[in-house]
This record gives sequence, C-alpha cells and structure tokens, in this order.
Amino acid sequence: MEKRNIVIYNKLFERLYTKQEFADLFDVSTKTIENTIKKCEDIVYSKKLGSYHFKELLPHFISYQTYFTLFQDSVANPTIKKDFIKIVNSLNGKFNETMIETNK
Repeated sequence: MEKRNIVIYNKLFERLYTKQEFADLFDVSTKTIENTIKKCEDIVYSKKLGSYHFKELLPHFISYQTYFTLFQDSVANPTIKKDFIKIVNSLNGKFNETMIETNK
C-alpha cells in the first residue's frame, strides 16, 4: 500500500477529512487526492458531510501505528501503559508503513 494511503487511513481514524484538508496535508491537488482514495475500497466521500470516512466501523486494513494507539488507549494500568508507550516509541516508526488485515 502506498505511503500516502497509509497516512490517509491513520488520519481517518482520528476524524473526518475534506478533500482540501488532505490536499493541503500532502501538498497536492484535490484531484490527486480523489485518484489516491479511489484505490481504497474502505473509504468513501460523503457529499452530505463534505468529507471522507470509512464505509464500515473497522476497515479491511489498519496500520500498526493505529493499532498501537488503540491498544495503548485501552490499557488501564498506568505503569503498563507507560512501558508500552516506551516500547512503541523505541521502534521509531518502523511499523508505520505496514498494514494489518483486520479480517484475519
């Protein structure tokens, strides 16, 4: 999966994004964003909302970065959470360009 697509997936886990916001983020045209997102089966554009979002609650792919963030947020024990954050930070983003298939 292209790096731009992975960033788009990660951003959409945070909130909804408009075409212009993505275009500004990558310093490209909105047409480039449209063509990039056409390749992503999980992402749709809502005219009513004026932004992109996932078709389903959990898309077919999720990045390790998002997975680690979701897992980290669910850890209640502060010591374990702190240790987990240290471990993830020590990876220096090595997994940021890899996607996990959620259907497995």
